[in-house]
Amino acid sequence: MNTRDKLVAEAIRLFADEGYERVTVNEVVEAAALTKGAFYHYFDSKEDLLAEIHSSYVDFAFERFERIATEGLTPSETLTAMLRELIEQIHSYRANVVILWESHRSLSDSAAERIDGKKADIRRLFQRTIERGQRAGEFDADRDSTLAALGMFGMGMWTYHWYRPGGKASADDVAAEFTQLVLNGLAVPERAEADRVPAPS
Repeated sequence: MNTRDKLVAEAIRLFADEGYERVTVNEVVEAAALTKGAFYHYFDSKEDLLAEIHSSYVDFAFERFERIATEGLTPSETLTAMLRELIEQIHSYRANVVILWESHRSLSDSAAERIDGKKADIRRLFQRTIERGQRAGEFDADRDSTLAALGMFGMGMWTYHWYRPGGKASADDVAAEFTQLVLNGLAVPERAEADRVPAPS
C-alpha cells in the first residue's frame, strides 16, 4: 500500500469509528505511521481528505450500479441485483457509508454539491429502472417512480445504522427481504396476488 493509500485507509477507519470532527490530522498520520509532511504532500487539509474519501466512494458506487443497470436484465431482475449490490456495499464498505452520511455537513459547498449530484445520479438509476418496468407492464404505472426510488434507496442506505455482519440476518437475508418488499409494492394490482414474491425460507 502506498503512502497516499495508507493515509486514506486510516482516515476512513478513524472517521467512521470516532467521527470526522473528533479526529485530527496528527491522529491520522500517527495511525498510518507517517509524518505531517507526507500528509500535506497529498492533501491540502483534513477537509480535502474527507472530500476525497466521499468522492472516491460515490464514484465507485455509481459505477457498480450503472454496470448492473446496463447488463440487459429485465426491470425486476435489475432492481433485485441493485438492491443486493446496495446491501453488499453496506456489508463490505460500511465505514465509507458511515462517512458518506454522517460527515456530509463538514464538506465544502463545492464538494457537497458534487457528492450530492453523484448520489442523485445513483437514485436516478433506480428510478429509470422502475420507469422501464412500468413501460414494460412489470410494475404498476400509477406508482410515483421518484418517490419509489427515493424510498428504495433510503431504505437500503439506512441499513448501515443497524446491520452488522455476523448478526442474526446475513446480507443476503436483508437483500431478499428488501427485494420482496419492493417488488410486491411495485406489482401491477391485478397481478399482485398471483405474482407476489414469497417470503424467503
